[in-house]
Amino acid sequence: MLRLTLQGMRARWVTFTGSFVALALGVGLIAATGLALAATFQAPHRGPERFAAAPVVVRATETLRVSTPIGERTQRLADPRAVPAEVAAELARLGRTVEDRTFQVSYASVGGGGDRTNGEGAAAAGHPWSVAAATPYRLTDGRWR
Repeated sequence: MLRLTLQGMRARWVTFTGSFVALALGVGLIAATGLALAATFQAPHRGPERFAAAPVVVRATETLRVSTPIGERTQRLADPRAVPAEVAAELARLGRTVEDRTFQVSYASVGGGGDRTNGEGAAAAGHPWSVAAATPYRLTDGRWR
């Protein structure tokens, strides 16, 4: 029986090697996928960042929902809507409210001597100063220009 197996391997060694390589690569792929999946189970919980000091945050829906004959279709909006004016007015009656409007800004990085570089500038998001009270960050140094 062993002699027959060895003769078959000697006659079909390319097939045997190819099968072994395919099996090894498959096991490696499954192991890598399992490790990536296991890494997500141990991911730390990210707490609130920008609005950590705010007692309540209200925002509008970022998803468009449409009923169709085959069911409900949903799509995430590229530009989320603002909270409706009626809701904002009702919330303002309850206490102090601040409206956050994100806007695009570009800035040039500052070189070692304090001079601005000639680069195109990097894109960033800006927020009004009135929202700064809801963040856990405080300005400790610098000045307003």
